[in-house]
Amino acid sequence: MAAIKQCSKCAQLKAVDCQFIDECPHRIETVLNTRINGVDKAISDLDRVLTLAISELEKRFNENTESIQQSTNLKAEVIEKRLETMNEFRNALKDQAGTFFTRPEHDLYMKAVEADLRVLREDRANAQGMAKQSSVMWAYAFSALAALASVVSIVLHFLK
Repeated sequence: MAAIKQCSKCAQLKAVDCQFIDECPHRIETVLNTRINGVDKAISDLDRVLTLAISELEKRFNENTESIQQSTNLKAEVIEKRLETMNEFRNALKDQAGTFFTRPEHDLYMKAVEADLRVLREDRANAQGMAKQSSVMWAYAFSALAALASVVSIVLHFLK
């Protein structure tokens, strides 16, 4: 047998079957309001959870972005220092290369050096030749002295 229940709003008595919803408009409205409130609460809870999740993701994203920016800045500074060092090295090489003389300048220099060497060789040969001539002169002088000594010795031998 079906249970009878009285509507709290309209005071009508209705038969309540456990398998069916009451046909009273107030009862349907109450059930629907209860379900709507449940859905609203679930949506509100879901909105709160999603808002927290999104704010956490934004926080992580901002932290990661800051970290990446700091890392990028540090690496840019390191690269800048390396480039400055490389530029200094390049300038040093350029300065050093500026002190070198070119092949045409080297060829002119070598011609001058070879000419000077030729002059020095000729002077050395002349000096050696003079040394030989002086040796001949000394030999003449000693032979003249020897001849004079022999003449004196012959004269002294006959005078005795």
